[in-house]
This record gives sequence, C-alpha cells and structure tokens, in this order.
Amino acid sequence: MLAKAGLLWLRPARGIEFLFLRGKLSVPCRNVHILWWGSFFSCVRNNNAVPQKQAGRELPPCCFPANLPSPVTKICKNANEDELESLMLEIQFGQASDPGRARSGNEDAMGVVAPASAQEAAARGWLFVVADGVGGQDFGDVASACVVAAMTEGFRRAAAAAPLQSLLPNLIQQASRAVVEEGLRLAGLGASGSGASGLGTAGSGMAGPGMAGQGRKMGSTVVACALRQDQMLVAHVGDSRCYQVRNGKVTLVTSDHTLVNEQRRMGLISAAEAEGSAVRNVLTRSLGLAGQVEVEVTPLALAQSDVLVLCTDGVYDRTGAAEIARIVSQKKAAQALAQELVEHAVRVDGSDNATAQVIVVHSARPTAMYRGRPYRMPTT
Repeated sequence: MLAKAGLLWLRPARGIEFLFLRGKLSVPCRNVHILWWGSFFSCVRNNNAVPQKQAGRELPPCCFPANLPSPVTKICKNANEDELESLMLEIQFGQASDPGRARSGNEDAMGVVAPASAQEAAARGWLFVVADGVGGQDFGDVASACVVAAMTEGFRRAAAAAPLQSLLPNLIQQASRAVVEEGLRLAGLGASGSGASGLGTAGSGMAGPGMAGQGRKMGSTVVACALRQDQMLVAHVGDSRCYQVRNGKVTLVTSDHTLVNEQRRMGLISAAEAEGSAVRNVLTRSLGLAGQVEVEVTPLALAQSDVLVLCTDGVYDRTGAAEIARIVSQKKAAQALAQELVEHAVRVDGSDNATAQVIVVHSARPTAMYRGRPYRMPTT
C-alpha cells in the first residue's frame, strides 16, 4: 500500500521520523526519516567586494573586469560528516577575461551570485552573467558593468523560490532600464538634474520611453544562466552566447540577435556567408537603447558532467564550437578551463575583448521542495 501511495524513503539523519506520502507529511512512524541538512555548507573563495577602477571609472563591486582575479565556487559537503548521503547540485565554476591584442580597454563584464547555504542553493540557486558593451558607442564598459550590477543585485533581493522563468527576464528588463538611466545621468539629464554619483540600479526611477536617445548612447549584450536544483534557465539579448557540452558534444543554447543571423534564418544567405559577413556583429537587439527589450529564454535540464560556457563574441568568433567543446571537456579545474579558453581565443584572433565563464556540473539529481526544504526525488 505504501508503494502505491508513492512513499519517499530518506536516509535516517537526526532521529526525526515522518512519513512522506503523496507529497504530504503524515503522522510520525518508524523507519522513515526526513533528511537533516546540518552538514551541508557552501565553500566560497572570493575577493572582498570593493569598487574597482577601470579607465578612470568606478565599476560595481559585483563585476569582474579583465584585470581582476576570478573566484572559483564549489558547493560541497563536509568531509567530517557522514549523515548527508548526496547533494542536490554540485558545481564548480571558473571565469576569465582578456582585453585582447587590439584594444587597451575591456568592455566586457561578468558576475556571479553563489548561494551561501544548502537552503539558499535549493530555494534561490546560482546566477551567472556575462555582458559585452556595444562597440562604437559611449561608455561600453560602464554599460556592461551596469547590466551585471543590476542583475546580480536584483537576484540577491529576489524572493526565495521565485520562478526562474519570470525572474530572469525581469532582471534583464531592469538591467536595460538601469543602462538607460545611467546614460541620462552621464549626460546630466537624470531626475535630480545634478548627475548623482553611482551606477543606475534596478530600483531607481524608470526613464521615459523617449528619453533613451537624449543621454549617452550606451548599450550592452547579456547572457545569463540561472541554476537551481537540477534545472537551468538561460536568458539572453544580443550575440553573447551559451554553450552546453554533454559527453563531448556541444549544443549552442542561444541564438544570436544579429542582422546576418536573421538573414540566415529567412534563407537570404547561407551559414557560410553569414560566418564571413563583414556585418556579422551588427545587433538587432541590445540592452540600453530603450527601456524595454525582447528577451529570449531557454529552459534546460542539467545532467552530471555537463559543462556550460557563457562567453562574448571575442571568444567564439574565431574559435569554433568543436574547439570550445574540446577545451572545456578536459579533466581540469573549471578556472583552468576558462583561462585556457580565453587565452586560445586571444591567440587565434585577439581583435576583441574575450570573456568566458565555465560551469562544470559534478552532480545534479532530481529534487523537490516541501515547506521550504529540499528533498531528493526517488529514481527508477
């Protein structure tokens, strides 16, 4: 009878006995235990978050321009505790950025929000963001830093267990408005009229629909990836990309919002012609040119040994997808993979800034939440 009812067996932990039946906690009984999460903790190595200077401009502390060391975060279990049988999601990530050989400055930015506890990992998860300031416009480095700052801060403030399908697009909309507002501030057209210091944030007043063209022309691409339990959601605007590498095979998760890609999709040009086009980097969408922007969202399921790559066009432009898969499939630490990928991109081309985040999934098991606690789902 219990098998038909869908009994979820959990390893004994701290002597708390409940029956988990049809998604509800029933009366206490013997030999069925609720999992205790006291031995699960987050190991985070990061630099102290302080504002950094780049090209005379102050960037937000949550952004990592090219000249800053990048953190490696791994969620792991305490080796001294035996009561925790398995983890919901265990990842390791690395990130790297290089201005390239043709440019002195770096208009790319990247940021990470890592959970501080098992409970936060299950309810909120991780956020990874890569942004690329639009070339040829004012303050590209400020625009990309503004995008990362708005998204990471918004993710930290978001309600626990907020649906990723709505959260991530909303954060990108907030980031786009923040870039518009920062352009107005730099042009002295802010609401205060005095150009208040600091980058625009998601919580500040929204610019009017016709005001974006009156300030500094600032724009940025963005690709963001949110991980929670065994699920992944990718959202992007522009031509920054996300790749998923599984068992050595690479899949391009995102679709470039560029003129040549639209022409290719309509059959006007071939893939080879699009690859060699002189206008292949002309964008059809970007953040900061208007308050609202169309965001493309792609949900995916995670599996053990998956490798995710978020990168700007300076990485993939002259490095094929197969070569990206080869590099990140090596048995190396995630930070070493990210560094090697960026160094390879600079070596074969180097005409643009190159930025990459590499996320290696060590463990991803189906889980569910009940009353704010995560539970591992039974496997067949």
